[in-house]
Amino acid sequence: MFFYNLVVSLYHFGIRIAAFSNTKAAKWVAGRKSLMHRMESEIGDEDNLIWMHCASLGEFEQGRPIIERLKQQDSGLKFLITFFSPSGYEVRKDYEYASYVYYLPQDSGANAQKFLQIVKPRMAIFVKYEYWLNYLNQLKQLEIPTYLISARFREDQIFFKWYGGVFRKAIAALDKVFMQDETSQLLAKSIGLTNTVVSGDTRYDRVRETARNVVEVVGLDNFVKDETVFIGGSTWPVDEQFLLPYINRSSNKLKFILAPHEVDEQHIEEIERSLNVPFVRYSEINKGDAENARVLIIDNIGMLSNLYQYGHIAYVGGGFTGALHNILEPAAFGMPVIYGPKFNKFPEAAALIEAGAGFSITDGLDFIKRMAFLEDAFVVKIAAEVSRQFVKTQGGASDTIVNSIWK
Repeated sequence: MFFYNLVVSLYHFGIRIAAFSNTKAAKWVAGRKSLMHRMESEIGDEDNLIWMHCASLGEFEQGRPIIERLKQQDSGLKFLITFFSPSGYEVRKDYEYASYVYYLPQDSGANAQKFLQIVKPRMAIFVKYEYWLNYLNQLKQLEIPTYLISARFREDQIFFKWYGGVFRKAIAALDKVFMQDETSQLLAKSIGLTNTVVSGDTRYDRVRETARNVVEVVGLDNFVKDETVFIGGSTWPVDEQFLLPYINRSSNKLKFILAPHEVDEQHIEEIERSLNVPFVRYSEINKGDAENARVLIIDNIGMLSNLYQYGHIAYVGGGFTGALHNILEPAAFGMPVIYGPKFNKFPEAAALIEAGAGFSITDGLDFIKRMAFLEDAFVVKIAAEVSRQFVKTQGGASDTIVNSIWK
């Protein structure tokens, strides 16, 4: 544990240094200032909380169906949600079903002990890839039921390294680990873990719920009209290097919605300078000529999942860096989905390709070829139905988990 604690401390120190020049790091630091004191003053002694920890926004969306199903079981339940990243905290700090939302204090023995003295959770739920050892050890000592949900194991993870013993011990001490797939469970068994259950991925339940309960996005009807809409979701500069030239060369058959992953002013301005066609920012959609714009640039975070209801073809970013963003959201709305080649950590990407509604590309030229294929309205219609059915048949993980932990 000495080396683990040293690495965690150095990491936090590095972020504090970065905060002088990086906005995201500055939010990370500011959100943890006097955090324990705020928690002590805000959390009641008899709140009987369920604590869920999520790394960021994507993990929150995986955990959200569990919260909402537990709330259906007992409307009096209270939830505390912690985030590691500002991208999760800033978007969901006002989540309606959470009584408290905080950043997670630095993982140290003293902090874990103090945190749990304040919170006194009746159970703790970690989502997917969060393994903070001091918190897990303290939860075990206090005999607080602790679960890991939507977990997925790969051979390159630390559990399967010779130096990963402390992590294997922490995972083995959890009350239950809910796995996404059987491959993960087999890997878990290979290192002696017997506390696993294959439940599936809760993201399927979440995206189905989003598609069923869409929220109208103000101003979008005037922009899309009755035209075919291409949505670029969570795009990075490596994606935009070929997306923006394609937009400039495209005919007027398509309208484009671009929702970049980073929405700082510098990046938005770079996108605008690269466009040779009429565009409008979402923040100015009621001021500009949205109806005649060909491109809508989303300059905020948190509305992408509702944007997909207006689309016909989607491109999802992150597939050129190995950090593919959520392709299930557009699939749930019945869209063929294009993404980059590095998706081995995301089994849904390979499954969607096999089903016939996912399309992986290797470069900009490949993207042009895929788009030429998707110009056929019949192809898009078939792929749309395949996408919907694919998501529909994969649900149920959330019910499995809740039925197991809430008896």
